[in-house]
Amino acid sequence: MEANGPSLPWTLRLEHRGSAPVQVVADPRLLWFEVRVPGKKQVHQCRLPPELRPSEPKASQWLTLSPGEALEGRFDPRLYCFATGGQVVLVPGAQVQAYLGWPEERRRRWRRGKREALPERAPFVAKAAAEQQSPPLKRLVAASFALDSRYARWSATALPSEETARSPLELRVTAGSDVAQERSASVSVTVRNVSKEKRLLFVRRDLLRFEVSGPEGSFSCTPEPGAFHPSAQSFSTLAPQGSLSLSTRLRELCPPHSFDRAGLYLVHARLVASSDGAEWGYEAFVGELSSEVPGVVRIRQGELGLVPPRLERVTPPSTSEPTPAGGQRPRD
Repeated sequence: MEANGPSLPWTLRLEHRGSAPVQVVADPRLLWFEVRVPGKKQVHQCRLPPELRPSEPKASQWLTLSPGEALEGRFDPRLYCFATGGQVVLVPGAQVQAYLGWPEERRRRWRRGKREALPERAPFVAKAAAEQQSPPLKRLVAASFALDSRYARWSATALPSEETARSPLELRVTAGSDVAQERSASVSVTVRNVSKEKRLLFVRRDLLRFEVSGPEGSFSCTPEPGAFHPSAQSFSTLAPQGSLSLSTRLRELCPPHSFDRAGLYLVHARLVASSDGAEWGYEAFVGELSSEVPGVVRIRQGELGLVPPRLERVTPPSTSEPTPAGGQRPRD
């Protein structure tokens, strides 16, 4: 497992380092994380919701890996470690332990006055390709790693960039949504006055624009032009560090069926403020604001199912170094 940074997908790699062929279930939906957040005692579990996670593998998902072969794919960890607002789990310093498969049951029984371990029960994620003594595995375990300071941009407490701070106002998508179907998908947007003076602003939901990146590509959400003209009472006053928030159902602004596919959607917001209120003697903010960090929407079911990340077969270049005797089991 490799965390490539908050602006790039993470890499999932299943590499067979043993000496005999093995079979693995090539399904990234079986991925999950245990995350230790700095300052928190409880270990946080990140995994897909039950609607998206298979309960057992299909026969077509078993792939045979020869020694030295690997499977590799890329994914967005926020699909698994979801947060409707800013991230509080995938933050700088968090220790991430990744698994692929199903949790071990660790069943025990008493026999002749002693507790003994019972064999694990199916489903399994890896097994020997031929009859061997090695038992099948319920899960594969990756080496743990820590997230660096770049992941502050995902955090709920992330500071605006210098470029954003030059504007007296900033726009953030402060909350996404985790819903079953498109009809319930929504985002909350907040405009904050980051200057030291009060600011006037004319803002309505139909002045918001959204740029969305989803499982099947990117698209824009633009409301129909309205005939509403501002009045003197329709301007909002933002005190220094003051803010106002708007909540929007995305299906009201986005093209039909935009969120039919189950999966993760990254939503950037834009606010086009064009009314300065000069006819009433105002000096309201005029300009365009854009959110630096996207909000996150997860569709758990949708009209269309989830398309998991593809794992491509990778054959590493030949090496003169011999494979150690008693090679390890496959791991991610």
